[in-house]
Amino acid sequence: MFRKLKNKIKIWAVTEIFKLYFGSFLYPFEKADEKFENLSAFEKAKYLKDVSNWVNSDAFRIESQEILRKYYQDLACKPLDNVTATGYRLALLVEQDKERRLLKRSKEFDEIVSID
Repeated sequence: MFRKLKNKIKIWAVTEIFKLYFGSFLYPFEKADEKFENLSAFEKAKYLKDVSNWVNSDAFRIESQEILRKYYQDLACKPLDNVTATGYRLALLVEQDKERRLLKRSKEFDEIVSID
């Protein structure tokens, strides 16, 4: 109980500090894994099915590859300053992390389907 209260206070404090520096920009401070755990069994199954359908679609694969291609090409061919190059590298890391997380969720759905 105290852990949940402590986490809520931390989230509130970080949100307030963020608002102080960035105004009314909305930032998702709740972790996706925590949101996922709070879903009902039906909502979890629907979420995993949606992720699986998206990840296994050609559109997802093509668009993900295009994003990676564009950023790698810009890093290789354009004269970028240090700050911009670092931003491009961070964007590539974000894209790779997003793909990794979505593939993990897709595999969870595949496991559920194979059990049934």
